[in-house]
Amino acid sequence: MEINGIDKHSAHCIWQIWLAMTTVYPKGDLRRLLMILAAIDQLSHPSARSIAAHVQLPVSTVQSQLKKLVSGEIPKLVITCSSGIYTIDSYGDVICREGLIAFYNEAMNG
Repeated sequence: MEINGIDKHSAHCIWQIWLAMTTVYPKGDLRRLLMILAAIDQLSHPSARSIAAHVQLPVSTVQSQLKKLVSGEIPKLVITCSSGIYTIDSYGDVICREGLIAFYNEAMNG
């Protein structure tokens, strides 16, 4: 049996992946913001689309979170955007880069 050209098994797998993503990082969860921040650090050319693909969140969600990060909601964290590529200029005193990357690696590698 197929649903919109997708066999039942594949549809079930897609559903399980989506369910796991939304269960692990529900809307409003700080970990979403931290994963996006870490992706900016780790990706070679972190655009909204590449970050979204990497952390498996919708582009609109990533764009919303990037606005928060760029706006200065986290004291002394300085992020700039040039030609659609995001760069962390300063982590400031609140975010510990080493702790952020450790969190990111654990989340990405299970």
